[in-house]
Amino acid sequence: MCIRDRYQRRVHGQENKVIVGMCGDGANDCSALKAADVGVSLSEAEASIAAPFTSRIPNISCVVSLLQEGRASLVTSFQCFKYTALYSQIQFFCMSSLYFQGADLTDWEYLYSDLFVVFPLTILMSYTLPAEKLSRKQPTSSLVSPSMLVSVIGQLLIAVGFQFGLSFFLTRQSRDWYTPCSVLHPKELDRESVDGCYENTTLFLFILFQYLGTLFAFTISRPFKKPIYTNFWFTLLSLFSIGFLFYLLLAPAKPVKDFFLLMDIPNYWKYTILAAGLSYVAVVFIYEKLIVRCLLYMSVSYTHLTLPTIYSV
Repeated sequence: MCIRDRYQRRVHGQENKVIVGMCGDGANDCSALKAADVGVSLSEAEASIAAPFTSRIPNISCVVSLLQEGRASLVTSFQCFKYTALYSQIQFFCMSSLYFQGADLTDWEYLYSDLFVVFPLTILMSYTLPAEKLSRKQPTSSLVSPSMLVSVIGQLLIAVGFQFGLSFFLTRQSRDWYTPCSVLHPKELDRESVDGCYENTTLFLFILFQYLGTLFAFTISRPFKKPIYTNFWFTLLSLFSIGFLFYLLLAPAKPVKDFFLLMDIPNYWKYTILAAGLSYVAVVFIYEKLIVRCLLYMSVSYTHLTLPTIYSV
């Protein structure tokens, strides 16, 4: 087959909306490797200059690994995007609710949640390896797909609903232990006097549940990645974050409470926050894993497709 025929064959396939892959190892394959959707050079000679990918294995077995890594990278990118977007919205609505009530999160609460929970877990969850078996399904490839929008918007509505519901329930508590913050304009906020309040303590502990629950709901494993428990450092840090959250909620030492400016709350309210947090985790997990994936991913993004056509010359 001459160079022109190879090139035209790939262009014809792309015009028919077929995903075209090309494997070649010589200079006569350069034009086809460059024109294909996925070009893999099987040598480190001239062909490697034109191809986006170069294999050190001189056969097409590398294509399977390329598809596995590519799909895992794609779903990881969307996973990190969704979590980052939702995390910022959860914190925004929490701050808005506290500001409306004349309070705010303390500096150390901001620092702990951002630097020691969200930031490291977001990075570590991307280190989960791709699945060992290549699936015939393919992940979504658009940020504005129905599955992506329904997932993010639905999770946001659930998070805001739980936050406002818990805040409203707090205002209905007995004045024997609960004293509300004064409603101040944000520009007149005296942080030293209102940081340590019951609204602050309640929402800070609850959004930690939200951060962790949303993260676990967005973790994607099969069919594109290995189970999340195979990611050792992510699992270790997750267990530490969960354990420290339960410690802050149920039995914090006085120096720790003073450090975060947490208020003394009765046991029944601790269990109320715990029940609300666990309920939130269960709801978002069921929504993401069952409703979004089964009803939308299977019908739109997870459609069974034939594997891309790979030409080896």
